[in-house]
Amino acid sequence: MDLNEMLKEAQKLQKDMENITKQLETEEVLVTNDASTIRVSVTGSGKFQKLEINDEFLKGDPRAVEKEILATFQKAVELARKKHEEAMKQITENLSLPSFDEMQAQVKGPTRRTSTESRFDV
Repeated sequence: MDLNEMLKEAQKLQKDMENITKQLETEEVLVTNDASTIRVSVTGSGKFQKLEINDEFLKGDPRAVEKEILATFQKAVELARKKHEEAMKQITENLSLPSFDEMQAQVKGPTRRTSTESRFDV
């Protein structure tokens, strides 16, 4: 793969990542706690959209309420993160990027000067 092909591949990757990011911003991840008293909605990119809490649940122990809200938020964020990772993995798994040594050879070219060769023509 030459340098031009690598640049084209990188540009395609960048465009695909932008499209996935836009798509994730519109997808919703909805999480409900085990007791179905809290619902949290976040986008696939992790932005919070909505929080719904059952009025009766709020009358309970304040520390238990806080703990349950926090746990539900954390679960929602984790699911959004996984969704984001899966989307990015789909983009990058088909890349055919060369190794670092192959890229270095492309930039430097096939011939190298040894340390004993002069850098100046005499």
